Amino acid sequence: MSDIVTMGEILVRLSTINHNTFSQSGEFQVNYGGGEANVAVSLAGFGHNVRFVTKLPDNAIADCAINELYRMHVNTDYIIRGGERLGSYYLESGSSVRASRVIYDRKHSSISEAKPEEFDFDKIYDGIKWLHISGITAGISREGAELTESFAREARLRNIKISLDINYRGKLWSMEEAGKVMPSLAELADIAFAGPVDCIKILGCTDTIGDDTDKAMADKAVGEQVLRELAEKYNIRYVINSQRESISATHNIIGARIINGATGECVYSSRYDVDSIVDRVGGGDALAAGVLSSLAYDYEDFARAIEFGAAASAVKHTINGDYNIASRELVEELMVSGGNGLIKR
Repeated sequence: MSDIVTMGEILVRLSTINHNTFSQSGEFQVNYGGGEANVAVSLAGFGHNVRFVTKLPDNAIADCAINELYRMHVNTDYIIRGGERLGSYYLESGSSVRASRVIYDRKHSSISEAKPEEFDFDKIYDGIKWLHISGITAGISREGAELTESFAREARLRNIKISLDINYRGKLWSMEEAGKVMPSLAELADIAFAGPVDCIKILGCTDTIGDDTDKAMADKAVGEQVLRELAEKYNIRYVINSQRESISATHNIIGARIINGATGECVYSSRYDVDSIVDRVGGGDALAAGVLSSLAYDYEDFARAIEFGAAASAVKHTINGDYNIASRELVEELMVSGGNGLIKR
């Protein structure tokens, strides 16, 4: 089991019930989640030793978030306390032709105002082999961007491999703002999760087709070449891109692809038809955790990594809440069965 650190923001999630709209809802379901926390929980479920690092206020609600992580077998010893508030977000779960909606309430959260000097990197990284970070924490504030880069640079000094999920969120910052921050993180990454639009609009990959993002999205071969350009530009070993066909809010076909930066080879995963989605939030984090888990065991077997990651993402769509609580065995069963849904007796 490889020891892995994820660093980022964990939030309170308040979700409408039974696919109600916000205006219909007199009550909300409470969960906890956030990109890097979701990855930590999933990795712990796959059998890894995982530390989640953040800053949380010293209050009872933050205690609940920590307790939930601890219950999921994530090491919370390196979470620091202080600041004014725990961030939150509201989720209106869509159905059929009505898309889901998210409203953030995370300004001035404790982690968004945290400073690098508050964290003991020597202790956090003791015995660690991997760091996972994302553009979500980098996008919440100037301090969040500085903190994310500090974690990456401290990891690089210790020869720790870095996994970076671009995870662009338009409600947090513009692509122009992201383009001023994310390239310096990409330069430090060993593996990156990014789509063609991220590559072109945020990471400056324009040699292949200029800034024609529509062509990069529509043409499979062009999209592959854009991802190869990203790998070459930033010397990234593996670039991973989810492949989602959205038929409706509750019916998606899930897959993924991976580019080997050393050889240029592209491998596509199996595709999973999820026609009754329970909760798609965290699907990308489940993909990231699945790929990272596989590469942590065998860094060269990228074909296995993309298969396991895609299956993990598909399973997550059947689980309520941000966290993918599926075990390694469950994901591997899906890889074998293809999702026939037969009862396990």
